[in-house]
Parts: sequence; C-alpha cells; structure tokens
Amino acid sequence: MLIQDNYKQVRSNQDKKKRRISENNRINLVLNILFLSFLAIFVRVAYFQMVEVPKWEAHGNNIYYRSVPVVAERGRIVDRNGVILAMNEPMRNVLVDPYQLPKFHIEKMKLQNKPKLLLNMQNSEKEFYKNLDQLAMILDQPKAKIYQVFDYRTYEGKSKGDRYLKRKVDKEVANKIKELNIPGIKITPVAERRYPDGNLFGQVIGVTKMDVDSNKNERIIGLEGLEYQFDKYLQGENGLRVMIQDNNGRYIDTVQSTKTKPVLDGKDLVLSIDKNIQSATMDTLRETVIYHKAVSGSAVVLDAKNGEVLAMVNYPDFDPARFTEYDPTIRRNYAVNDLVEPGSLFKPFIVAKVLDDGKVNPNTVIDTYPYVLSNHKITDTVLYPQLTVTGIITKSSNVGSSKLMSMLDSEEVYNYLSSIGIGKKPNSEFPGEAAGVFRNWRKWYPLDKATISYGYGVQMSILQLARAYTIFTNDGKLLTPTFLKLQGKRPIEERIIDSKTSAQMRDIMTTVTEPGGTGVRAAIPDFKVAGKSGTARKLVNGRYSPNSHVAMFAGYAPADNPRLIVVVSINNPRENGYYGGVVAAPAFKKIMSSSLSILGVVPTKQLVANKAANN
Repeated sequence: MLIQDNYKQVRSNQDKKKRRISENNRINLVLNILFLSFLAIFVRVAYFQMVEVPKWEAHGNNIYYRSVPVVAERGRIVDRNGVILAMNEPMRNVLVDPYQLPKFHIEKMKLQNKPKLLLNMQNSEKEFYKNLDQLAMILDQPKAKIYQVFDYRTYEGKSKGDRYLKRKVDKEVANKIKELNIPGIKITPVAERRYPDGNLFGQVIGVTKMDVDSNKNERIIGLEGLEYQFDKYLQGENGLRVMIQDNNGRYIDTVQSTKTKPVLDGKDLVLSIDKNIQSATMDTLRETVIYHKAVSGSAVVLDAKNGEVLAMVNYPDFDPARFTEYDPTIRRNYAVNDLVEPGSLFKPFIVAKVLDDGKVNPNTVIDTYPYVLSNHKITDTVLYPQLTVTGIITKSSNVGSSKLMSMLDSEEVYNYLSSIGIGKKPNSEFPGEAAGVFRNWRKWYPLDKATISYGYGVQMSILQLARAYTIFTNDGKLLTPTFLKLQGKRPIEERIIDSKTSAQMRDIMTTVTEPGGTGVRAAIPDFKVAGKSGTARKLVNGRYSPNSHVAMFAGYAPADNPRLIVVVSINNPRENGYYGGVVAAPAFKKIMSSSLSILGVVPTKQLVANKAANN
C-alpha cells in the first residue's frame, strides 16, 4: 500500500509538470502570434507611410494644387522724355468652368415663367438663379443667355474647357461678380493695351493682339510697327506659381513649391521720338493734305547730327486701339514702307559728287539749253541757257543736272549712290522697311543715266531720303536712322564725301529758300534754311501721268550748323497747286519752325548778334 501511494504521488507530480509545460507552450505561442501580428502591423504602417502616403499626396496635389502661369506684364513704350505712348491697363476676364456648374435642371419653357419656377425650387436653387439675374444686370446681357451659359446640359457631349462669359471687364465689375459667389465663375487677370494719344502714333507704334494658349492664358503680342519689331523685348518672360484650388474651382491660396518660377516683366522701350514734335508735325501734315485735297501725306523729322527719328507721321491716320475698324492700307507706315520717285530732291546728290571729284566748283557755268538724248527732249519748265552749278540747284534745272551726270562714270556714280543708301534698306529696324528700286548701272541706257540725275527711274522711301541728306548735315558722313533714343551711344556713321564738299552743299542749298529759289516758301524768319523742292509725276498704268503728282520738300536748318532734317511728301494734291515748292514747302516751314522752337534752338540772326555783342 505504501508503495502504491508513493507511485500515485510521483505520477501526480509528473502530470502537473506536463500541464505546466503545456501551458507555457500555449502562452509562448500566443505571445509569438501577438508579436508577429504587431510586427506585421508595424511593417504595414511603415510601408503606407513610406510608399502609399506620398503616392496619394501626389494624387491629391494633382487634384487640389494647380500650377498657374503668371503672365509677364508687357513693357511700356515711351517717348524720349518719358511720356507714355503705349501701356498695359489691368483688366479681368470672366469665365465659366462647366465642371463646377450645379446640376439644376431647367426646362426651356420654364425660363419664360420664372416666378412659377422659383416656387418649385429649393432655397439653394433660388439663390443661384437670383444671383444669375444679378450677373445678367452687371454684364448687361439677357437673362436667358446667362441661364443657358450656366445650364450644365449646354456642355454635354462637348469639351469642358473654360468658356468666356465676358472679356476685359474693369476691376469694379469683377469685384461685383466675385461678391455673388456663383459656382463655376472664374475671374482671371488680363491686360489691355492702351494708347493715350490715339491716332498720333498709329503707323509708327503699330498694333497688338491678344494671344490665347490652350489653357486660356492670355498675353499681348505685337502685330505691326515697333510693337512687332521689339515684341520680345517688351514681352518679358512668364512665371509660374502653385496655388490651392477649392471644390468650386476658385484659387484660394498660393503655396511655396520647387515648381515656382519668378515672372520677369517686359522692359520699357524708349523711343527717339519727341511727342511734342510728333504732334506739331501731324497737325501741319493733316492741314496740308486736307487743304490740297491730297490722297495722303507723310513727314519725317530727323536729328541732323545723330540720325534719331524725332517725328514720323502719316495721314490718313488710325487709332491702334481700334485698328480692325480701318482699311489695312491706312495702317501702312508710308514714310518707311512705300516708295516715291524723288524727282528734283535727288539733284543735290549729283552736284555733291561732281564737286567732291573736283570736276566743277560752285561757280562753274554749265550750258543748260534744252537738248535731245535718245529721241527724248530734256528741258526745263523755264528756259535757262546757262546756269552755274549753284544755279542748277537754285532753279532746279533738269538739263543742268543731266549735264553734270554726264561727267561721271556710270559704275562710279552707281557705287556712290548705293553708298548713300539708294536701293538699300536704311537699317532703321522698322519692320518692312523698303529698300527702294535702283537698277544696276549695267542695265542703264543713256537716257536712264540722264533721268536718274533728276530723280526719275529710281524709287526711295522718304526715310531713305532723309537719311541720304545727312551727308550734307553731318560733314559728309552718312548716318543710320534709329527709332530708339541713343542715350549717349555713338551714332552709326560712314564717310561719303569730304567735309568741304558738305559745307559747299549747305551754301548751295541755302539759295533754294532765298529770293529767286524754287523753295522760297520754306524760308523761316531769322533762320538760314537749306533745302530742295521736288515735283514728280506719278506712274499710272505704266506711263507718267500729267495730272498725278507727288509734291515734296526736303531740307535742314539752321543751314550753317544743322540741327534737324525735315522731309515732307504730299501724294497727289488735287487743289491749290501741285508743285513741291507750293504744296510741300509751306508744310516744311511750319514743321521745321515748330520743331526748332520745341528744341529751343536759337535763331541764326540772334546767335550772330549774341556773338557780336560778346566780342
């Protein structure tokens, strides 16, 4: 019995020990399972934080963050004194985003029965349509049109890009629209090009248009004139900013981002033109064209010492802000783009060449009796049997000019005339500037050489004429014209004739405006004025018409120390005369007199008197 009892005791202890081991194993198993579970959760959380969260954040950025272009502001155009001639005015565009429109169904027949319609609406719908009524009033548009724009079904089956509701409203109108808080409305900034002086600079400054990209981003680009030529300079460089967009499509905040790009606004363009001289020149040109019932007219005022264009006008003119309302031909800058046969304005170039070559002097007498060349009689309006070289210019003798031309070798005179810009673009940087027409000397017949001497068979713009005259005002050196203020830079110039020849030409051309000259109407009291009148017949159906002319005058003052060059061209004057000395010379006088006064140039006689008093 004792043995049996001991055996039972031992067996009981062994069973208890086994049970403890089994319980410990189960606990360890549970702990291991729990550990592995927590480890799995930790790994999952870590994976989500490291992989999934950035992925969804990026997805969220695509939805709620937008890269918004910041359009650079176009630079201003100012005159030489800083007066604004062209500028941007901030405006706003009103757009509708079809994605953001509420899906309120409206039957078309109900649009005509609005009170009944409102009774069946929820409050949110009523408020929506009341706001649309207010919007229609603000934009001055029919309510039915506004309802249609804001009916989401209008855009079913169509691309859902933003639609323009109203372009270019001012800030006050835009703020009223914002206060309505209408879903789907977007207000975006835009600029409108303004020209404070209207028609005064139309053909020179040119025109612009609004360019719109696929994202409805707008910018102003140049189409014509200086706006076109210097478009990149004025344009600047667009920037980029990242903005938060709410569910209604409205931008509510700007955020910092590596995608942000600063905007670089366009630069201001400083012209050589003086607004006051431009205005005075336009007034005179307009009066002249109207008085003589001419087709059109052009005038150029050039700085005689550096080639800066101080004024350039054409009439008829146009307002660049409303350029689509005008005939495209009126938008042409006739002074640069169109050609004329210069007529007698060309004679001084031939006289300068024979003087510079030493073939004659100002007092050399030339036989100017009419003669026949290649079955064509070369004659003058008035018979002059003999004239001095100076007299050929004073009386504007075709015969005398052709006789001087005959002294020159054809190739040599061709190269000389080419060197002063005949047949070449004047390099003024104005778009579309004409090179002119000047046939190679190898294609000249004997009669061609003679007629070229008095300005037939060659075509130039009046800017080319003004430029060529700088060899008389700049001591024999040709200047390159520019529309930009030099601001201390040296002008581009090239020696053509000797300075002595240039001085002789100034004396010779002064006789044109003195008693007995063809340009006496260009004389200005107390100033010495040098110049040349010209009257050219126009080609009509391939023949020179006896009834269609271009009246011109080109000159400079003060003659002994030239400050300005002025060229005036009147196309086909039909009343009150047609000669250059009758039509264009008085206009030259007014323009030159006004311009000298604006610049404060002291009259020649007063200057002489002051010098005498000081001595």
